[in-house]
Amino acid sequence: MDGEPRIEAAWLDADNYSVEFFDDFTELRRLSAIRPKRSMDLVEIDRQFDDDIRKRTKELERIQGGDDEIVQRGLEKGRTLCAELRAALDKRFAVSDPKQAIATMLRPLKNILAEIGNINVQKSLIEEEILVLVNSLLRPEERGAIGSTMYRDHCLRILEQLTGSEVIDIPTLLQSGLTQTLGAIEHHPHVAEKHKQMARKILKQWNAMYEDDDADETLDEEIPVSGPRSGIHFASVTNRHMLMRKNRRGGL
Repeated sequence: MDGEPRIEAAWLDADNYSVEFFDDFTELRRLSAIRPKRSMDLVEIDRQFDDDIRKRTKELERIQGGDDEIVQRGLEKGRTLCAELRAALDKRFAVSDPKQAIATMLRPLKNILAEIGNINVQKSLIEEEILVLVNSLLRPEERGAIGSTMYRDHCLRILEQLTGSEVIDIPTLLQSGLTQTLGAIEHHPHVAEKHKQMARKILKQWNAMYEDDDADETLDEEIPVSGPRSGIHFASVTNRHMLMRKNRRGGL
């Protein structure tokens, strides 16, 4: 099939996000069958896998003259896989400390989307990805396991503040978790001022939730949108505060 489009599949193993290419669905189906048994870090977003299978299958369909059965088999495999991953998620998040659940759940954002690369995308892509992640965690069974009205409210605030943003740089936003995301949003040149203010407010609430008076002395300062103290640098400073809290208290 040299010169023709190939099927692309995304895998999330341990801390590594990788993309593999296949000439047909034989090998992809084989790997999909064993994939839940591999070492995986949390869960890959349902829609990402479903849409990837649908998109690549449609490309193959155009080449081969069409086969709806291939499309359906791919989607069924994706749905089965995601159901198994959600079951693993339930087990992993059966914890008594909602703060631990929050911290753990925010980590896959970096791994899942890191390979998008150094590009700017419309806000809708970020909103859709995070919305799927949030919705998957707010099903009754997950919500009961986490026991987190607090977690739900924070997720909804993230979505609320993202609405209306114009263009956002994904690698900056998804560097590592909520505090860096909010810090980068607050100082990103393409985010509307009202959303920057909301990010500042949420970040204060996040710090207050950990009852840490020295969490971030920079919040009341004017921080530029460019230069060494802007964007990702500011987020890194904030993340160091999170690490100090973790070390002091033996974990989030």
